[in-house]
Amino acid sequence: MTLINEKDCIKFKQKSWIERQEWREINDILRVNGFAWLPNGKDSCWIKMI
Repeated sequence: MTLINEKDCIKFKQKSWIERQEWREINDILRVNGFAWLPNGKDSCWIKMI
């Protein structure tokens, strides 16, 4: 995954295929830490406003 730190937010984007079980665990960790899923086709990512 790639971490992108912008002026007003932090984004996590996946670089390659992640197995379903791993993806679920990552989703749970990010959700618990205040991230929200931003669906945007190819550019979908987890985002958290700072």
